[in-house]
Amino acid sequence: GIKRASELIIAYRTQLLGFIEDRSAKVKALALKGLEAILLPGDVMAASKVAANLHALNRRDAISLLKQISTPGSKLVIDCILDSMEEPKGTLGEIAAQENEQLLKFLVDSLAQFAGRGHIVAIKRLIAMSRSPSIDRAGRQACFVAMHRLATPMDRDFIRQELQMLDKRK
Repeated sequence: GIKRASELIIAYRTQLLGFIEDRSAKVKALALKGLEAILLPGDVMAASKVAANLHALNRRDAISLLKQISTPGSKLVIDCILDSMEEPKGTLGEIAAQENEQLLKFLVDSLAQFAGRGHIVAIKRLIAMSRSPSIDRAGRQACFVAMHRLATPMDRDFIRQELQMLDKRK
């Protein structure tokens, strides 16, 4: 019985991972829900597949799934979160400002949870992002909140200097 059950789960996993590339948003959403139910932590291949299709998936659901199956500090997840923060709002479909702010808050919380304090790579990207012309006010705000949550006292001076340097270049 157990052998059969694990064969079925492997077959479902393969099918569901295929469905996340479907055209229909409904099918993709159901596939993410199904994967959430059966994927186990450490499934790197599944995580890569979800990450590769992130642009076409519901961010919150996809990143929740990635968080569930990846270990904290995972570069893949951190990059997915940062990429989602960096994306100009328009590309996410015209979502309402309130919805956008909720998504940004979720992304910032996920980043704080996943990157942890003193994650200098994430901090450097947030600094650059906070000065990017393609990011709106809410996005910029989210960058600063995220920086604050990731920064150790030692990082604060570094952040200040980097921001000043970027402002001088303008």
